[in-house]
Amino acid sequence: MTRINTKLERARPLKYQLSEKLKPKIMKNLYKLKDSQSPYKKMSIKHDMTREEREKDRALRTEASEPSKENQNFRYVVRGLPWERQIVKLRIRKKEEAD
Repeated sequence: MTRINTKLERARPLKYQLSEKLKPKIMKNLYKLKDSQSPYKKMSIKHDMTREEREKDRALRTEASEPSKENQNFRYVVRGLPWERQIVKLRIRKKEEAD
């Protein structure tokens, strides 16, 4: 565990290395922090992606945006945890006009 940045008036971020088995388990349960009433509610945890992972993610997002332009009924987005991202097809809901 290491501190990032120099001393600030606000809390300084921590960089913490997790084991390969523990990391997916923690990342999948992060939504529980947001709903908690504990002091951990303000805590946030993010996945640190390598340059290669960021490039792969960018390529997936570019690939997902191309079919979205052609088809007006569906939208393609990239979903999932950073180590298992995939393109998902979502139906676009039509807004009903009020009478």
